[in-house]
Amino acid sequence: MIETPVPSGYREHLKALEETLGERGAPYFGPELEPDCTKVALELWEGHRDIEEYAREVFPVEEAANGQTWMEDNDAPCREVELDFQGTV
Repeated sequence: MIETPVPSGYREHLKALEETLGERGAPYFGPELEPDCTKVALELWEGHRDIEEYAREVFPVEEAANGQTWMEDNDAPCREVELDFQGTV
């Protein structure tokens, strides 16, 4: 057994991994441990996200989980941007 300090916030993540992978026996997606890892992963999760979808839907949730609040600032000025890609090369 090796004792080492756990950074703030990691203890919850490690506990979740312990429960998910250890106690519940969820598949680990390493090729040497789960031969069909790609097939199993695609059955569990949605397809790939593009960067815009990630920035809109996932990134703010991750930031909130890390204690950030920038996404809650509704007083920031918002301007409409007209996009016209017609005629551009």
